[in-house]
Amino acid sequence: KAFENKLKQNFTRDKVNWKWCTDCTWLFLENHDVHYNCIIIDLHDRSVIASITDPSITSDLVIRTLALQKALDSQPKITGGLILHIDQGSQFTEKHLLNSVN
Repeated sequence: KAFENKLKQNFTRDKVNWKWCTDCTWLFLENHDVHYNCIIIDLHDRSVIASITDPSITSDLVIRTLALQKALDSQPKITGGLILHIDQGSQFTEKHLLNSVN
């Protein structure tokens, strides 16, 4: 495991910018292509913080989504820190991704 599971499946809606989740999913297009979407949501109200779609599912897609979040971020964080929950999939645990978020 790359990270400790701090949420322990507690996905309750506490406060804005307190708990975020990220994951990737498949998008099946009409032309039979498959693209992948990486999204970050705020568990408080399920609002989308950042979202990027790409033909490839790699850690680079995750890094670009995290970078978009940083570029768009204008809201103050809760004192005590933000928890970003990930599912430990390979695109979230590759070494160069871990280095970019530390």
